[in-house]
Amino acid sequence: MASRPIRRKRFKILDQMGIEMIADIYIEQATGVRQLMALLFEPERGGQAPGAMVFYQWLDARGLRDEWRKWVSIKTEIMHDRAYEMGLVNMDNATSLAAMRDTQRKMDEQLWRARRRTNS
Repeated sequence: MASRPIRRKRFKILDQMGIEMIADIYIEQATGVRQLMALLFEPERGGQAPGAMVFYQWLDARGLRDEWRKWVSIKTEIMHDRAYEMGLVNMDNATSLAAMRDTQRKMDEQLWRARRRTNS
């Protein structure tokens, strides 16, 4: 199969990096696992971004799925904290009721995005 050499190569890269380094990149730079894969691996033939299947296969093969869930929950907590901080700062700076409502809407959107990421 043509995909086996690619999978082996990607497993080797992931093994060299380790779950902690991968999690750091995920938390600091990626919006989700697909973007994480785009940051870690070269595009596939035709310029397609690499999919997440190999990553989840690697997690399962190494018994790291539960540890990965821990990192995803940490990222979610960080996103919640950032949304609250941003909302509090903007509420303090709001000069009208309309500005306060706009800030609340933005904060709700950020919290929704954080909750949505828990399934990564």
